[in-house]
Amino acid sequence: MLRIDNDNLRDEINSAREWREKHLRHWRGMKERFAGLGYRSDASYDYEYDIENIIGQYVSLVLPRVAYDVPRVHVTADDPENNKRAQALELAMNQWCKRSATRPTLQQIATDMCMTWGVGLVTPEPVKHLRRIDMGGAGLMPRIYRIAPEKFFIDPAAETAREARYYGHEYKMDLDDLLVQAESDSAFDLEVVRDVKAGYDKKNEEYARASISVPDRNEVTIIEMWIPELEVEGAKEGEHHGGLVRLIEDTESSCQLAGEPKPYYGPACGPYAVFGAYSVPSDVYPLGPMTMALPLIEETNDHAKTMSYSAAAYRRLVLVDSRGTKMAQDVASTPDMFVVPAENMDRDRVIPLEIGGVTEQQMAYQNIMAARIDRLTGMSEVIRGSVTGDATATEVSTASSSSNLRLGYIQRQFADAVNSLMYKAAWYIINDDTEVPLGPKAAAYKLPPKAKGSDMGVDLAEMTLDVQAYSMERTSEALQQRRAVELMQIVGNVGQQVAAMPFINWERLMAIVGDALNIPDMGDILNAKELKQAMEQAQQAQQAQMQEQEAQAASQQSAARSRMQTGPADASQELRNQERSARGRGGF
Repeated sequence: MLRIDNDNLRDEINSAREWREKHLRHWRGMKERFAGLGYRSDASYDYEYDIENIIGQYVSLVLPRVAYDVPRVHVTADDPENNKRAQALELAMNQWCKRSATRPTLQQIATDMCMTWGVGLVTPEPVKHLRRIDMGGAGLMPRIYRIAPEKFFIDPAAETAREARYYGHEYKMDLDDLLVQAESDSAFDLEVVRDVKAGYDKKNEEYARASISVPDRNEVTIIEMWIPELEVEGAKEGEHHGGLVRLIEDTESSCQLAGEPKPYYGPACGPYAVFGAYSVPSDVYPLGPMTMALPLIEETNDHAKTMSYSAAAYRRLVLVDSRGTKMAQDVASTPDMFVVPAENMDRDRVIPLEIGGVTEQQMAYQNIMAARIDRLTGMSEVIRGSVTGDATATEVSTASSSSNLRLGYIQRQFADAVNSLMYKAAWYIINDDTEVPLGPKAAAYKLPPKAKGSDMGVDLAEMTLDVQAYSMERTSEALQQRRAVELMQIVGNVGQQVAAMPFINWERLMAIVGDALNIPDMGDILNAKELKQAMEQAQQAQQAQMQEQEAQAASQQSAARSRMQTGPADASQELRNQERSARGRGGF
């Protein structure tokens, strides 16, 4: 187990920071390449400018495909008897996603993931020092926060994130606020906090506050570490997993424990979720697509700048005989499309000349560089929506399929990390007494509009949480119209088959089809239970009508048989009775 003392933790943090900085050597330059020179007026420290903003192009293409909308959570119970509990948790999670500002946070994390890696932190309730302004109406429910890559660190000796012995992040906090919190929070030692020397710390401001002139805010750096293997006295089984260690770093860069370690209240997988596109063997940090393509991006822009210089140096001159001064004046002063009369005209006395300009070799090599970028990132002209018409339909289809395959992998990676965040948030919801809204759909499942998470009786070990990647994707209007037509066809066909095949779970089938078509609420359109009841009632009414018709037919047949069994005397007597009855009514 890690030794919990100032010297050892200080060495561990310094080692983790050093390993992180080796991976973030180009992080600030990538952010400036993404924003471009028009975003800020200060010049960059590591590059002049980019003619081809490849990072901006990639982010603008990927972001709508991974974090356009709020994620939709689907919860499945292992035991069918727990389906109602699973439905309650699903409704609570989807309402929480809409109310707790998950979409803008996930968009920020997705942007980080495109360039390097993204980090999400889940807390049981809002934390002011991580987000000052929060969404209203979300109450004390869990929150997701974005941790900047330069503020997050992980055990550098681990080969994967699952093997890390500790995770951590750092943030700034006003010393006055820290003193107030230390008076009521046992995680901070009040005597240690009082001895901290605050001030403007220039050591770790290279990323966050570069070129920003701010006054001294009397801040200190707080470092929080989650250590899974740490056993803390007083921890409760099932509620606490590992321990939390907080350290304070002042302006003198003296890192010391802020108090005694505390048990971590949260899921066993910890509070952090790391978003990465690709994993690097035997390295704990994931690889971002733009980090992988950065050498090609730099070379492409170097050649683009050379072509720009060549184009700017282009000159079109006209050489004339020095003896023909009048002709030189006419050539220089005559506007376009004018006729200039000349005596004894000699074609060799006027020679047009071109100097500079973009060469064919430069154009060819630039196309080669663009093809290299496309092969590495999958960002082809087809996926950008730029089709010249020179390629065949088969070539366009193949290029689109290859690009969609790569983007589909990025979507799946992002959805898996979001699924991890949803699991952590669900853990806090079901282990807390705070009431969470279930939304207007709760009445359809005979559930209250609000419920305490602890009263749901949910055990996450018996549930499966799944976030559909398509629920967060942006779709085009043409695709939405096509899906609407497909929806009408599917509902019409399914509605006729529900009663004929009751052994199929139609609600689950509709939910799967809805996720595939990016229609999350498709499972709610067709009420299988109501349809079955309507079909049963129609069948019962049809059976009752058939029974009534059969009874009438049987009665008629019985009457006919009785008439056939009566003799002639009975028939004549019946005729005389009818005649008497007619005379009594005034007839013959």
